[in-house]
Amino acid sequence: MTELTEEQKRRLEEILDTWDSAHRAIRMLNFIGRVLKWIVGLAASLAMLWGALHGKGPQ
Repeated sequence: MTELTEEQKRRLEEILDTWDSAHRAIRMLNFIGRVLKWIVGLAASLAMLWGALHGKGPQ
C-alpha cells in the first residue's frame, strides 16, 4: 500500500468532513420532517375530536 502525501491526506480529511457535515444536515432535516409530521397529525386529530364533541362531523 502506498503512503499518502500530506496534500492527499488533507484533501481526504476535507472530503470526510464534508461528508460528515452533509450527513448531519440530512439527519437533522429528517428529524425536523418527523416532528412536523407528528405535529400535523396531532393537530388533525384534535380538530376531528373538536368537531366530534361539538356536533359537527366532516362535511
